[in-house]
Amino acid sequence: MKQSKLALIGGTNLLASDMRAHRQWKITLLDAAYLTNAFLLGVGWRNYDTALTRYSKLLLKTALGRTGIHSVRDNYTLARLQEAGIKNAVNTACPTLWLIDCGKLNLTASKKNNAVVTTITAYRKDKTRDLQLLNSLRAIYPERYFWPQGLYDYEYAREELGLDGFTVLPPTLKAFDEILIGGCDYVGTRLHAGIRALQKGQYARIIAIDNRAIEIGRDFGIPISTSTDVESVAKYADDRSLNITLPWNTIEHWKQQFLSA
Repeated sequence: MKQSKLALIGGTNLLASDMRAHRQWKITLLDAAYLTNAFLLGVGWRNYDTALTRYSKLLLKTALGRTGIHSVRDNYTLARLQEAGIKNAVNTACPTLWLIDCGKLNLTASKKNNAVVTTITAYRKDKTRDLQLLNSLRAIYPERYFWPQGLYDYEYAREELGLDGFTVLPPTLKAFDEILIGGCDYVGTRLHAGIRALQKGQYARIIAIDNRAIEIGRDFGIPISTSTDVESVAKYADDRSLNITLPWNTIEHWKQQFLSA
């Protein structure tokens, strides 16, 4: 870190109210002292946490308080950093959203597809919700695909929910991209699978299961829902309207600090 001219720090759930207990970012106070030219890139807060610990405030202030402008993914994360005394951060949205062509998307996503691809999240199981989602998709779409994005997603869906009527795709980004490009809606619990669908110009509805989807949806109009019953799924399968807006001026302002340097 001392030898680096620049360090970009990424991680969608990297920050937490207790940085000792939840060490996704394995950093100590000694490490933080060397972060003199490090910048957050679309970083987010882990869950809706409790109050910041004194140690976490000191750690974050030491690591991030001296550098330029930090980029966070949502206003909730921005507020938590401000609570820690870090005022040099802006909400640029998650960088994965920067690849969405909103103008093109509004045209290509307006036509309902006969096919749908879905995901389930094994580390956030809710058998009632997840089974209802699969059954709703069976009732609405004649052609259905299941993409196992994460570890154990397929095992959980197959063994505890059942995948009758779904074609299981290989667990590769190539397979997911190919089904999207061929013309396919996305309805599922995996946030970034939904964002990938939007990047590829397809309609997506993300079933929110954590604060990431809820906060990004609230801030930027990403289509999210918490309902998985047939009536709700049918409604947002027919309602193709999208109102995604991104803070391009803020994004460019964050980038400019590197160009000017």
